[in-house]
Amino acid sequence: MGRVPFEDKTNDEPTFSDKTKRLSDRETLMAYLVNVHSNTKDFNLKYDVGLCIEILQGKENMHVSNLKSIVKELVSENEDLVSERDNLRMKLFHSSP
Repeated sequence: MGRVPFEDKTNDEPTFSDKTKRLSDRETLMAYLVNVHSNTKDFNLKYDVGLCIEILQGKENMHVSNLKSIVKELVSENEDLVSERDNLRMKLFHSSP
């Protein structure tokens, strides 16, 4: 049984099909949205697409951060009101004949 000689691949053209990086769905969508955002003349669409890009990038937009702070304030105020209500109930309960 003869020995199989090594194949000489030094002059072969490199194939990039295996080495090329395919874009993920997220990257494809981001590239499309960035392209639409930069090329559109419609300012309403530009604003909406910008918000979509921020969401996909994981950034909080101003509306969400404002709503979060308002909810935190309301929760704090609600806790204070519940505490005050409980104190008033206790006073009413102890003062009744």
